[in-house]
Amino acid sequence: MGGVLFAAYFGLLVATPLLLGAPHRWSPVHLGLVMLPAGCAGALASRLAGGVGSRGARTTLLCATSVVALAVAAAWPSSPVPVVTGLALASAALGWGHVVLVDGLADELASSQRGIAMGLFNLAVFFGGGLGAAVVGLGLERTTATATLALLACVPALGWLAVRARGALPG
Repeated sequence: MGGVLFAAYFGLLVATPLLLGAPHRWSPVHLGLVMLPAGCAGALASRLAGGVGSRGARTTLLCATSVVALAVAAAWPSSPVPVVTGLALASAALGWGHVVLVDGLADELASSQRGIAMGLFNLAVFFGGGLGAAVVGLGLERTTATATLALLACVPALGWLAVRARGALPG
């Protein structure tokens, strides 16, 4: 699950400066300031993560938030407000999801298993981030921003379906 959240987040993190920087003639400082609310959203969401809802409800909410984030950005890829709103939603999903997933690992595993589990979790997270960045990079070279972000929205949707099909989510 961490991998699909990172794919959505890193995809938008890479896409945002590409979609807004040159077309709006924004400097790196301007881009950083425009993207700052997304970082705040992620920090706030991680603080609020706690024990909200069941595991299945949280997983569904996190994946749905990532899909919505990408859909908002895909609908208006040249407009700063939807793109930054999408990035903020993806950041919130990631911030919340990271806390929930790491906490879940600690609760489910014996201390002797946590090290290898965290290593595998980090592998999935970094793989997902690389996948999101690669989809955006390749997609923006070959097709429209809307198509690229819509394709990337399939990653968290398929991740949710995979977890559900595996039976890890209740009904």
